[in-house]
Parts: sequence; C-alpha cells; structure tokens
Amino acid sequence: PTQLLKEPEPHYPTLSSPMRSLSSPADIRALLRLRPLNDDETQPGLVVKECSTIRCRGKKYTFDAVFDCASKQEDIYESIEAIPAAVIGGYNGTILAYGQTGSGKTYTIFGKEEAGYDSSGVAQRSIEAILNPIESSSVEDGLLSTSTKVSFFEIHNDCPYDLLKEGKGLEVKGDHTDGSYVEGLTEVSVSNPTDAMNALRHGLKNRKTSGTIMNRDSSRSHAVFELKVETEFISNEGITKVRTSKFTLVDLAGSERQKKTGATGDRLKESGSINKSLFSLGQVINSLVEGKSHVPFRDSVLTKLLRNALGGNSKTCVIATVSPALESLDESKSTLDFLQKVKHIKNKVVLNEKTPPSLMASHAEVDYLNQKLPGGNSAASSPFEEDDELKKLRVLVVRLQSELSQKQKRHGHDLQRFAVLESKFALQKVESAKAAEAAKLDRDSLMQKLRLLELDGLERVKEVELLRSEKEMVDNKLSVTEQKILELIVTNTRLTRQNMNLKSKLEFSIKSRTQMKDRVESLTLEATSMLAMKIASLADARSIVP
Repeated sequence: PTQLLKEPEPHYPTLSSPMRSLSSPADIRALLRLRPLNDDETQPGLVVKECSTIRCRGKKYTFDAVFDCASKQEDIYESIEAIPAAVIGGYNGTILAYGQTGSGKTYTIFGKEEAGYDSSGVAQRSIEAILNPIESSSVEDGLLSTSTKVSFFEIHNDCPYDLLKEGKGLEVKGDHTDGSYVEGLTEVSVSNPTDAMNALRHGLKNRKTSGTIMNRDSSRSHAVFELKVETEFISNEGITKVRTSKFTLVDLAGSERQKKTGATGDRLKESGSINKSLFSLGQVINSLVEGKSHVPFRDSVLTKLLRNALGGNSKTCVIATVSPALESLDESKSTLDFLQKVKHIKNKVVLNEKTPPSLMASHAEVDYLNQKLPGGNSAASSPFEEDDELKKLRVLVVRLQSELSQKQKRHGHDLQRFAVLESKFALQKVESAKAAEAAKLDRDSLMQKLRLLELDGLERVKEVELLRSEKEMVDNKLSVTEQKILELIVTNTRLTRQNMNLKSKLEFSIKSRTQMKDRVESLTLEATSMLAMKIASLADARSIVP
C-alpha cells in the first residue's frame, strides 16, 4: 500500500509555511515553544520576532519554528507529523523534549487527558498517526504481516525502571555497533491506538513526580516511550521484504537550580542526578557539533540510549520549552543555546528494509547467471561455443526465474494463509479477551457486592460498638448521678437535722425573749411604783418644811 511502502516526502509545517521542506532530511529539527505566564510571573523577558526567530538579551536565535504563548497542541504536532509518517515508511523517528523544570515539556509531549482531545500531546497524536494506517491495511494492499510493540521506562538516578511492570532497576546492554537497549524491559503487543494509549496511561501513573517551589508536579526522571513496528509486505517487483522501525519519545526531566526549587533530601539527590545526566547530554552534543573523534555516549544511561537519535540512524526533532518570564531569563537563554547547538547535528538516516535470506540467495544466483549473458564479463572461445552456451544459460535462467517465481508465489500464499490464521487467532484472542473481561467484570461485580456487604457488616459492628459505648457512657453518667443523689440525701438529712436544731434554738430563743420581756415589764412596773412612792414621800417632806 502507498501508505506503508512509499516513504512520504519529508515536510515540516510551521505556523507561517505549512508545507516548508528541510534542506536535508537528515537534519535534526529544532522547535521552540513558549509557555504562558503563570500567576507568579508578570513581566515577559523574551521577544518573538517571527515564526522562526526569537531574541534574548540582544542575541538573535533562529530555529525551524518558534511557537509563542498562544500556540496550541495541534500546532506543535503539525510541525513534527512527518516523523510518525516516516516511521510507517520504515525509518526510525525520535522526538525529544528539553527545558527547565516547569516550562511545559511534559504537557507538550503527553498532554493533559482530562482536558479533552485538544490537550492531547505529541505522544497520543503520533500513536494514532502510526497505528491507524497499519490497522486499516490488509493482505489485498500487499501487507502480509505486521507487529507493533510498545515499551515505557524512566531513568531515575541514572538507572532505568520499567513503567509497565513493577520491579527493581534494569541494566543497559549493547554497544555502538548494535545499539544500546534496556535488558528485561516489558514489551506490550498492541494492535490499535487504544491498546497503546492504555499502556501509555499506565506508565504515566507510575512515573516519579514530586512538588518543588517551581513546579508542584515536577518530573523526577527522564521518561522514554518506544513504539516498534515490523512490517512484511510484497513490493511492486513482487519481492517479499521486511521493514522495521522504532518511534521514540523522550521527555527529559527539567534542569534545576537548588536555590530556586528549594529541593532538599531525596529531591536534592534527584536534582543532582538529573543535572549530571543533562550535563553528559550537553557534552555529547558539543562533541558531535565540533566533529570530535570521541563522543562520550557512555558517560550516562541517557546518552547511551540516545546514540541513534543524535548523529545516528533516526529522523530526530528536539522540542525545547521555555518560560517567557523575566525572572527565568538565565535558564531560558541556556535552553536557547542548547537548541541552537542541536540544530547543527547531522544524522545518518537509512531505510530499515531487508529481504528474507532464501530469496536473496535465489536473486544472487540469477544475477550471477545474467552476468554471463551478452554484455556480461564472460566471453566464449568461438561463435559456435557461444551459441550453445547461450542457449544453455538462457534455459537455466528461465528455469531458475520460473522456480523463483513459484517460490515467491508459494511464499506469498503461505504468508497469506498465515495472515488469515493469524487474523482468526487474533479474533479468537479478542473473543477470549472479551470473555475474560466479562468474567473479570462479573468477578469485580461480585467482589464489589462482597465489599459492600463487608462494609455494611463493618458499619453495623461500628453501630453496635457505638451503642455499647453510648450505653457505657449513660451507665457511667447514671452511676455518677446516683452517687450525687446519695450525697444530696445525706446532705439533706444533715441540713434537716441542722434545721431542727436551729428551729429548737429559735423556739428557745423566742421563749427566752418572751420571758425576758415579761421580766422587763415586771421590773418596769416595780420601778414605776417605787418611783411614784418616792415622789410622794418627797412631796410630803416638802410640805412639812416651812
């Protein structure tokens, strides 16, 4: 099919020129994206002059495209869409995001799923662009078989960890000849974009993130997502061929300054490891740009795995993200300098295509015999010998060509039958998966009901415990109340006795007071009587005296 067998013409749209072509398809694409100012940033420090030029501290930088703060996710993808198309055609493709922490790298690459399709990142859009055409192709289009696998891992503290399967750190194997790879990495077979998206979503949940002063969801590792494609097809010449390609997405952790991020403890250790690996990456890029004989790819796990992407067999695009704020100008300028160096790296891109060994041997034999025909390197000793030899060679060539054609047909028929069987197996696998999914749903439903019953039982136990607790509290309160009542009874008895005593004393006092009053009245009468008598006697005495 045209989509699979013919490599698309490399085109890299920008905001101003949607179909602008590169001068060389092996050049590394360099794109720059400015994120919007946040609430803590008020004054911009970068000036975008045009769609490919930006000025920082008086220095002019020119890249393949510059996207301002108003750019959308779709705009970014349109600038790199030729790379996923090339992957379908049998070429390796790499997209790498670089920039300081909090500048929008992860959003550009992986988007924000909960915000809807418009916020989908380069990863989601590329997966659809690669897998949709492959899924829709068939044997009638010339496609015999296809295999697509995804893997997802992170590099944390310079050690790879599988994001699709929990486990300890893995090791990087390989050399500069065969390329480096992560040993023991999980590879998930996918047949459609949904399967790949599920794997991507699962890996993102397992990626290590943590909050810093500059970014509350700061990535603490470099994330690498890989999609491998292997396609077997029949070419226009009727020859069976196999193409293999790999699409790689790299979301680098942001460079950090401890003074600005406020990192301490484990966060500080992670920052040191991130900055060290980014320094190694910078050294590799410097060596490639300067044309040095030794390039230090082996200095870090990250650079080992980026050997093909930088100066190797891959169509590569680097997307640098920066903050436009004035207070981040130092970090932004460092990112611009990095991107400018990357733009000068030349990759050695080749089509990853091969022919099965048995067919190659037959073609070699035919080519050898064709050399002996007129115009070849061999000469006959006489016209008669030449005629006889030519006849024999022609017969042999025709026979071999016929055998080769029959082999190719048989091989094609076998592959078609295999494709049909594989299709049936895939359908059975899907049906089994659906049945397993249904069983799983039933099991999950029963487990959910069991959990609800358990929760209901726990709630009832809690209610009983609560009632018991309340009863104990009421009993304690009742006991305290009874004690207080007894104390009040005793107090009342004591007060009653005291009241009776006081009443008795009061009655005695009243009685005594009455007696005293009677006595006073009696004494008063006696005194009055005596006084009257005294006055009478005095009056008598006055009357006697002359």
